[in-house]
Amino acid sequence: MTPTDFIKKWQAADLKECSASQAHFLDHCGLLDIEDSISSDPRGDWLTFERGASKTPGGEGSGTTGPRASSATTKSSHACSG
Repeated sequence: MTPTDFIKKWQAADLKECSASQAHFLDHCGLLDIEDSISSDPRGDWLTFERGASKTPGGEGSGTTGPRASSATTKSSHACSG
C-alpha cells in the first residue's frame, strides 16, 4: 500500500473506532511493508486482536496483545460492545 492509497482510503472512512481499528492496523502493516499479525502469528499466540484476559482484581476483559503488551493494554470491557 502506498502512502497516497492509505491516505485516500482512511480520509474517506466514516466508521466507528471498533469497526475500523483492526483494518487500520493491518493497513499500517502494509504501508510500512511489515508482516501483518495473521502472517506473523497465525495461531494468535503472541499477537492477536481482542484476546480474553483476566483482570486484577478479578473479572474478565479483553485486550490486544503483542510483544510489549502489559496490564495497561487490557480493557475492562469489550470496546465494541453496546
